[in-house]
Amino acid sequence: MNRNHSLLLGIFWAAVSLLGSLTHAVADETRWEPKRTRVFLVSLSEFKGGVVAPWGNQERLDRPLVNLLENRGVPESQIVFLTDAQASSQNLKKELNDFLDKSSAGEFLIFYFGSHGEYNPKTCSYSYVSYDGQLPFEWAFDSIESHFKGSHVMMFGDCCYSGGIVDLAVKRRSPIAYACLSSTYAHNLGFSGWRFLDCMTRGFAGSPVVDLNGDGKIDFSELAQFTEKHMAFVAETKPMFVTTKGFDPKLILSEASGTKRDPQIGKYVEALYKGKWHKSEITDVKPGQVKVHHTAQGATYNDWVALNQTRPFTYPHFQKGARVEAKGASDGKWYPATVLDSWENLHFCRYDGYSSAYDEWIEPERLKGGTAPDWNGNWVGIWENSTGQKGKDSLELTQDAEGNLSGTWSGDVKVSGKPIDEGNARLVGRNAMRSYEFTATRENGTVHLKYVATRLDSGGSYEGKSTLTPAK
Repeated sequence: MNRNHSLLLGIFWAAVSLLGSLTHAVADETRWEPKRTRVFLVSLSEFKGGVVAPWGNQERLDRPLVNLLENRGVPESQIVFLTDAQASSQNLKKELNDFLDKSSAGEFLIFYFGSHGEYNPKTCSYSYVSYDGQLPFEWAFDSIESHFKGSHVMMFGDCCYSGGIVDLAVKRRSPIAYACLSSTYAHNLGFSGWRFLDCMTRGFAGSPVVDLNGDGKIDFSELAQFTEKHMAFVAETKPMFVTTKGFDPKLILSEASGTKRDPQIGKYVEALYKGKWHKSEITDVKPGQVKVHHTAQGATYNDWVALNQTRPFTYPHFQKGARVEAKGASDGKWYPATVLDSWENLHFCRYDGYSSAYDEWIEPERLKGGTAPDWNGNWVGIWENSTGQKGKDSLELTQDAEGNLSGTWSGDVKVSGKPIDEGNARLVGRNAMRSYEFTATRENGTVHLKYVATRLDSGGSYEGKSTLTPAK
């Protein structure tokens, strides 16, 4: 064999090896297949006797989700969509069994139930509220495991205590692989009001804000992470997520429909509207203005506001082990409790004298306790930002009797804000060229600032930080 022939043969086998590795990589990338999917979607906002749920019938997002799944390629014959009077207990049981009996090996199932929900902490049992009664969460699992011929199920729970589907899924002795995502924690009331369906729709539609790692694809775990953070802000609930029996959490649900045009899109703030501050999500940006969706309202409540009409969303933060008072979600009474954990604006608490079956994730309005620190003072130090610049820095703050902060940063930036816990504060600031959002942390007399600066003249933003010590 001559030298050139050996070289060509070596190149050939290297190419074969590379092709094999690429084929393996593609094979390892699991994707949702709409044409091999069944959808059973139950959504109630009206109940027997003419009772209408608090979330009402306005701006329903259940039908748009069904339409989206059809457009993605799920055959119409493989979708059952039941609403209100169609969702009686008897009809639900019959429809689900009959629907699953038509399934084939290798199919996926999407199961969604949106309604009221019930939980009994004494028995740790959960129930969906049907049009005319209740069905235990186990009903859906039992039916799936008895009648579904496929092996993978995406289960979505959208009701009070819907996290119970996660608790139950991990206990099932079944070969079915589940991916379960709930709108709230297993022991919590919840008020989704179509917001959870909005999260699902964004994920299956390929919204860039759900593409958390920016790779152009949205997988199930990204949908879960986005939903967890989004629901904490817009509905003050703590969704739960789990996969079982080898269900790949990286299952790709959609291709992202582009990238975010500006890093501020998808950011959560408070926006000034008709003289009041409202929790809002930034949905678009143009020079000097942002478009916000007021998240406590329906889908059509959108508004363009000036940058100085937005501010960071602030909330109190309590350390693990802190003693607090927590307001009961059902009776409105205050009970002594201990903070077990915290996440975003929520705190996981245990009520004194009650078992873990009553543990809850509690929103800011239902917690009180602790004292606001004294932020009066002058600090100096060094700032540096993500553009590579650095320089001398200063901060002067005054705190009024109600805890509100005001002062000057870096010589000409007027700042204001409030403490959010014993060692942290949120501030906003502005001068002629920039607007700023700060997180301030105090440690042993030192103030650490982290901030995002938005250019008011040319658009765009960058990040920075400062380390400041008391001025002498």
